[in-house]
Amino acid sequence: MHAVADDYAQRARIAFLWALALDRFRQYAQAMRGTDMFDQELASRSALDTAVLRRAYAELDGVARGGGFGPPPPGEWDAEHMLAHIASADAAAASAALAIAAGLRPSYDNRANIDESNLQRIIRETGGLPGLTDLVRRNGELLCSIAAQLSDEQLDVRLPVLIVSGDQVVVDEPRPLRALIEAIGHAHLPMHAHQLRSLKQ
Repeated sequence: MHAVADDYAQRARIAFLWALALDRFRQYAQAMRGTDMFDQELASRSALDTAVLRRAYAELDGVARGGGFGPPPPGEWDAEHMLAHIASADAAAASAALAIAAGLRPSYDNRANIDESNLQRIIRETGGLPGLTDLVRRNGELLCSIAAQLSDEQLDVRLPVLIVSGDQVVVDEPRPLRALIEAIGHAHLPMHAHQLRSLKQ
């Protein structure tokens, strides 16, 4: 029963932070839309600026490759689960981006990215921390490469986003692909880099 409660708490925390990141980007876009700076920014770019996203991946990679992780606090993920979760989430985002580029209309659903059996599968297949770190790096490079080649029209496509925590639906509404990708660099990766640092002994 304690393990179930800890898992629920972890899912709730991840879902809340994802929802917060997406909402902050939406509020920023709404506040800036129609201003000269916002209009000039849209006119001057043909794709997403991935600089922040790439820096976030580089920072996370440095922390992960440093190793020295101890056990997590009760209810938190260990380093292996955290990296498996990131790899899964980034693969899902890259898949959604490629689908939009192909003219499809995909959705983003976080349930697989926090599912214990899926995380265990990823950990098992990669063989531990070094393999997980490499997988996160590869998936990050893939996402950055795809994002940089998308047009503004593709990035502004709204896809159904479902973020759940246990039996609670935290987000269930369309969001722009741009918001999903930028939330990874601005919030999701930095959050997990901080968590990984806190696990170092």
